[in-house]
Amino acid sequence: MNTPKIHFDEIKISNSNNEMQLDVIYNFLKDSYWAKDIPKEFVEKSIENSLCFGAFIRLPFSVCVTQQH
Repeated sequence: MNTPKIHFDEIKISNSNNEMQLDVIYNFLKDSYWAKDIPKEFVEKSIENSLCFGAFIRLPFSVCVTQQH
């Protein structure tokens, strides 16, 4: 298996909710077994009320979502 190598200068980490791609996040979540059929409005509200981090590389989107207390 050929594992791609990613250099840190190719990764952009952001916690700006404006950069989070709601449609991409929602489409991933709604098809997952643990969030199947989750309402889009719930995902949008969760992003708005959470401290989100996105890792942007040559892939369309990667994210780690945490709850903000």
